[in-house]
Amino acid sequence: MEILIVEDYLHTRKTTAYGLKIKIPDIIISEADNGQAAINYVKAGHKPDLILMDISMPVMNGIDAALHIKNLLPDTKIIMLTSFSEKKLVLSAFKSGANAYCLKNIKLDELVNVIHTVLNGAIWIDPSIAQFILEIMQSNIELIPRLKNNQLTTLT
Repeated sequence: MEILIVEDYLHTRKTTAYGLKIKIPDIIISEADNGQAAINYVKAGHKPDLILMDISMPVMNGIDAALHIKNLLPDTKIIMLTSFSEKKLVLSAFKSGANAYCLKNIKLDELVNVIHTVLNGAIWIDPSIAQFILEIMQSNIELIPRLKNNQLTTLT
């Protein structure tokens, strides 16, 4: 399994890589310091299974990079790992193709669990942000079509 860590702060990138190698010894870790470097890495023929992507980076931010990478490698999973919890950024990240949204204060063991969860096909949202997502869904409930009673019997 290959994980690409896209983070502009060298110390954060190296610390994350070191911790993940201890917890998941059989992984290959690659690194990029901005979104454009991550795109270039993928365009060079590399196909990471999962990308840990910061949002705020020089040259190209993580949301734009995620969108480009998902167009090139739709099966690659992307976990946004950031310190930003602003609603607009959360929604933009998922719209760009992110499979998970984690805040950087996540514990290493929990991050490893998120990685396994996402690689198994599930999404993951930081609990502090999940309430916001629920509120959005509830406020847009009129956009969700209602089922009639007789439609329920046709569901499988």
